[in-house]
Formats: sequence, structure tokens, C-alpha cells
Amino acid sequence: MVTHSNTQELPPIDEPDKHHKPSRATQRWKETYEAATVASVGIEMGLAVVVGWFIGYTLDNWLGTAPYLMLLWLGFGVAAGFRGLWRVAKRAQKKDEANGDSGESNP
Repeated sequence: MVTHSNTQELPPIDEPDKHHKPSRATQRWKETYEAATVASVGIEMGLAVVVGWFIGYTLDNWLGTAPYLMLLWLGFGVAAGFRGLWRVAKRAQKKDEANGDSGESNP
């Protein structure tokens, strides 16, 4: 690449500009998105449990194995709900680490 002394080389597009501060609207949008993600954890956990229960209940009625498959699939639903919670917690932890927040409070 040929550069001249009077030209300024621009950073690559995928490299964020360190001097650019995001606008207030962009910041609010990010905060709203993060709040919605955290709020959806409860819905995700509830739906996972209900879907697991429903699958187990339906299989038990079809196969006549009550309550074993219902309990098994209910366990799968609970595990899926906690997996979603774990995923959101890990994502938040990575975001905090990227922002330089160690998670410890200073008195």
C-alpha cells in the first residue's frame, strides 16, 4: 500500500474508533436491549418448564407410563431453563469484563 506524507491512513472498518463516543440514543438502545434480554430469562425458564411438562404429560397419556415420563421431561425443562439463565449470566459477565468491571465493590 502506497501512502503519502499528506494522507492519513484510516483504521479498518471492523476496528472501532477509540475516539468515537456512541450517541445518547445508541446508548439507550443498548441499555434497553440488555434489560429486555435479562427480563426474558424468566419467560424462558417458565416456558421451558411448561413445554417439558407438556411433552412428558402427553407421552405418559399416550404410553400409559404416568408419572415417569412427565417427571423426566419436567426435569429436562427445568434443566433447559437453568441453561438459559446460565447463558445470560455468562454473557453479562463477559460484557462486564470487557468494560473493565471486576465485579468487586470498593467501600
